[in-house]
Amino acid sequence: MSDRLRAADLLEAAGVSPAEAERLIAVIPASAVESAHGEVIELDN
Repeated sequence: MSDRLRAADLLEAAGVSPAEAERLIAVIPASAVESAHGEVIELDN
């Protein structure tokens, strides 16, 4: 089972709707990229 499916299953078991679970899972990689980009900018200054 992929990590993405496992996370979706856990969120749904906690009462999160499938659509909301998918939205939350989609935000994780985007947030990680944004965070990494912010760290690079800080290191450049």
